[in-house]
Amino acid sequence: MLNAMSAVTRAVDARIGWNRIVFAISLLIITVASVTLFRLLRDVDLDKVFMACARPRPTPSCSRGSWSPPAMTTLTFYDYFALRTIGRRHVPYRVAAMASFCSYTIGHSLGATVLTGGVVRLRVYSAWGLGVIDVAKDRFRDGADVLAGQRVRARPGRGLCPGGCRCAEPACRPGSTGPSPSSASR
Repeated sequence: MLNAMSAVTRAVDARIGWNRIVFAISLLIITVASVTLFRLLRDVDLDKVFMACARPRPTPSCSRGSWSPPAMTTLTFYDYFALRTIGRRHVPYRVAAMASFCSYTIGHSLGATVLTGGVVRLRVYSAWGLGVIDVAKDRFRDGADVLAGQRVRARPGRGLCPGGCRCAEPACRPGSTGPSPSSASR
């Protein structure tokens, strides 16, 4: 059975080529995503969207976008240090950063982040001699680091707000007299 599969994979590679198959699958995914997005957004009134974008927002909302670059940089270092932990010191930071950035953006965009992020990392790291087991170790170590980092960053905020991480809730704001309608329904 294994020899038959090996013969099939060699025949497909010789006649069609795996790059063409991957390209066709990518086109299929893009087509399905485009059709789905079109159907979801067909009833959206663009005038309302443009008016909402033109409306001035308070400073905290505008400054939220400034947190993305440092957050992504932090995520690249998680990958870099995870590679060092599993003994793969020959992979440079630039490769770890590219694998991290691509896997997070593609993985979160497509969904099933555990699978898609690992596949993207495997694609990038395979050029540097890492295999499936190495990428799985990297993902485990990276996940543990992210979890530890989130716990450390969330700890100071717990003392500042009685609602924990839900500081955006009106009930947690200073001078509030009770729970908001949205938090009461939870």
